[in-house]
Amino acid sequence: MSVKERIYQLTELLNKYRYEYYILNNPSISDGEYDTLLRELESLEAKYPEYVMPNSPTREVGYFVENTFEKVIHQNPMLSLANAFNYDEVKDFFNRIKNAGFNPTFICELKIDGIASSAKYKNGIFVLGATRGNGEVGEDITLNMRTINSLPKILKEDIDIEVRGEVYMKKSVLESINKERLENNQEPFRNPRNAAGGSLRQLDPNITASRKLDIFNYTLVNPENYQIKTQFEALKFLEKLGFQTNPYYKYCHTIDEVFAFLDEWKDKRHELDYETDGVVIKVNEFELHDKIGYTIKNPKWAIAYKFPALEVATKLLDIYYTVGRTGNITPNAILEPVMIAGTMVSRATLNNEDFIKDRDIRIGDVVTVRKAGEIIPEVVGVNLDFRDSKSKPFEMIDNCPECGEKLVRRRNEAIHYCVNEKCKGRILASLIYYASKSGMDIEGLGENLITFLYQNNYVKEITDFYYLKNY
Repeated sequence: MSVKERIYQLTELLNKYRYEYYILNNPSISDGEYDTLLRELESLEAKYPEYVMPNSPTREVGYFVENTFEKVIHQNPMLSLANAFNYDEVKDFFNRIKNAGFNPTFICELKIDGIASSAKYKNGIFVLGATRGNGEVGEDITLNMRTINSLPKILKEDIDIEVRGEVYMKKSVLESINKERLENNQEPFRNPRNAAGGSLRQLDPNITASRKLDIFNYTLVNPENYQIKTQFEALKFLEKLGFQTNPYYKYCHTIDEVFAFLDEWKDKRHELDYETDGVVIKVNEFELHDKIGYTIKNPKWAIAYKFPALEVATKLLDIYYTVGRTGNITPNAILEPVMIAGTMVSRATLNNEDFIKDRDIRIGDVVTVRKAGEIIPEVVGVNLDFRDSKSKPFEMIDNCPECGEKLVRRRNEAIHYCVNEKCKGRILASLIYYASKSGMDIEGLGENLITFLYQNNYVKEITDFYYLKNY
């Protein structure tokens, strides 16, 4: 393949992945895989600028705006940040600024893995919410942003102001929503960012409200209008007005202080109830921003350091199936145990037949496993370099693994069902659901205990729970 052909191929692939990420909120590749391809394209374009495509993703911030929402023009563009994937690239960022004759201080802030947004206020009252869109034109999501409880609707001062923030979904909220979606035979959200993106772009604000989104605000537009001179002052000003800012930020004088912050949060971030995939490093002094300048899509005075992705490779040993309370059949992976984000993982979801076949996942493969949303382990890909030539393509089972009933796949659905209402798997799943937080929230009755009670004939139907005191 020639250089020109590779540039064309990468441009088409990356634009497809950007559409999945920004519009569908359902990416088919990991952030790490996307970044690797993007860097390859950036490198080729730098060496062969004559082959750069007009629609190259290296020249765009986000993606085009769909026509389901009113358009909003950003008077001050919402730019994306360049990424750094290791400490050497962070050093390069520092050195470029120092070599240009500047000697600033820096602010380090956790990079929230959510949806960039803008909120405008008139006389202290929230009047407009918008997505970033392509950086210059976003979407009017005012009604949906009104449902976010952590976004103030009335400020503590009667001022006109525009602030920028990141809308996100807590991991605990995602876990609860996904549990309910699975019980209702719906596809679970892959991670909190996808869930937040899909929720923000709902045409029905009631659906958005039910998703319990949150927001961290991190800066304001035209800070000089409020006598704000630094990013540190901006964060304090936002807090004073009633905005929720992320509390974990650090004022740094040296690169060693920045590295100390990166080291601190590499593992500590897993203790948080929201996803953060890196740290944003900004020049603190606003007066230096224009002097340091911008590229076509990024400010030169800030960079986003990305933590290593929570993805690991391991071997797929076998596939087993579970039955839900409505009869939905879910294939699951048995893995060689592997540590991800401090947790030993030996099982992961494979979602459904289409998910497996689209990715050509086979028993015996070396697979990539991700803790989707750092919560639900999921197999996301296969390393074909290690595939056994004798491996066999996946075939979905025909009969229920619990009762042997013939499985049914309904039109336009990806899920197979056991339609036997007396299926032991369905009954057990119904008992577990009834006692869960989504049901009656019966304290002390977890999945393992209910399984034991069912298998030993103490509980066969819901009413039996209320006679356990007799044993």
